[in-house]
Amino acid sequence: MTFLLANWKPIAFALAFVVGIGIGWTVNGWKHEADRAAALEDLIAEQKKNWDDAVKEEAKRIAGQAEREAETETVIEEVIRYVEADSGHCRIGPDSVRSLNRLRK
Repeated sequence: MTFLLANWKPIAFALAFVVGIGIGWTVNGWKHEADRAAALEDLIAEQKKNWDDAVKEEAKRIAGQAEREAETETVIEEVIRYVEADSGHCRIGPDSVRSLNRLRK
């Protein structure tokens, strides 16, 4: 016991040193976890943005496709009306008739 009382300063220093290392280790762990959480949030935000962009691009593509199909249907209907209105005389050539038949399928 007298040894502890006589040498309390080095023992207190050693104890403070060990506690300081433990606290530093804990704080460093917390910082590391916070950095990982921030990186994960950035990754999630980037993936969400990419997903939203892909969905918008696909919606635009589908809208354009529907518009092109509507235009094609309109052209086919107009050509059919034009040919039928001529009372049997076809004003378009045989190649155009083949193309028209392919469009009808």
